[in-house]
Amino acid sequence: MNGLSRGILFRYAWRGLWQRRACLLYVLFLPVVAWLLPRLTPWEENPPVLAPARVQAVCFYLWGGLLAFFPFQAAVLGRRLHTEGLLEHWRAGGRKPWRLALELAAAVWLWVVAATSAGMLICALFCAPAQPVEAGLWRLLVIQQGGLLLLVSGPLILLAGAVGAAVSELAGTLVAASLVALGLFGIDWLQPLLAPGARGGPLSWLWVALPHYDLADLTSRFLFKLGPLPGAVFAGSAVALGLQGLALVLVSLCLFRAKS
Repeated sequence: MNGLSRGILFRYAWRGLWQRRACLLYVLFLPVVAWLLPRLTPWEENPPVLAPARVQAVCFYLWGGLLAFFPFQAAVLGRRLHTEGLLEHWRAGGRKPWRLALELAAAVWLWVVAATSAGMLICALFCAPAQPVEAGLWRLLVIQQGGLLLLVSGPLILLAGAVGAAVSELAGTLVAASLVALGLFGIDWLQPLLAPGARGGPLSWLWVALPHYDLADLTSRFLFKLGPLPGAVFAGSAVALGLQGLALVLVSLCLFRAKS
């Protein structure tokens, strides 16, 4: 395999996303959301809440992108490449299916990185407290939030692209969106089912298998100025999310189909 063939799907997919401009508009619209949405509330009664409200708007915007926008982009891209026969063409040329799947997901995930980086800059530069010590803790929390977001987004994008290529763009979007919704909101609803006597049983194993994306949402720590997560807690959350993400990657690679 020569150097020109490396990353051919990534370059093709990236150019397609760039030409459609949807992902670019998503990133460019982020500062607008961060500045306008908080001002629609009666912030004049308590001006200090304006900065946390901007952070909340940024976090909601990014999680909304992971809920629908970016999985949809990956699923549509995977389905289009499969329908046009390009995946089968590159597979016949010696490209490994797992490389094709990763390159497809990487083209979309790079836009997630761009949006997350823009959000982190807004939160760190324009929303930090005035006190130097508090500002330092605030920026550390921003880094933690951005890192956890990027950690969970990659496997979700890969799953949406794989299901989109194998089934349809609607299925790919719904599967990824369902996991995000379950991981953010469904965990709290299902937690009461795990009574102390049920631990170690089937319900306990189900609890472990569910996506725990609530661990990656630190919005409340921004709103109440609780500071960054302790090092051990952050490391534990990252390891748990990383292991779940690895399992999701393996499932996605098994679902990915390059042949028509």
